[in-house]
Amino acid sequence: MDEVGSEPTILLLRLLEVFVYKLPPLKGNAGRRAEEWDLANPAITGSLSVVNRGETVYVQIFKDETTLFASAPIKVDEKR
Repeated sequence: MDEVGSEPTILLLRLLEVFVYKLPPLKGNAGRRAEEWDLANPAITGSLSVVNRGETVYVQIFKDETTLFASAPIKVDEKR
């Protein structure tokens, strides 16, 4: 059996510029409205990568080339 971490990492998508916004609290049940997000001042301007490693896909947002801001692992289920 392979050692943990020995799976190759495959880059599926790379976006060089993405914007992350801090969303204000909801006002009632009307939902989110982009004009309330202060679009001129994103909390983070960075890049986004989607990579596959083994049976998991990771959506990653970077503040710069090396600083990871957020990572969301998504388990791949081939039965679905």
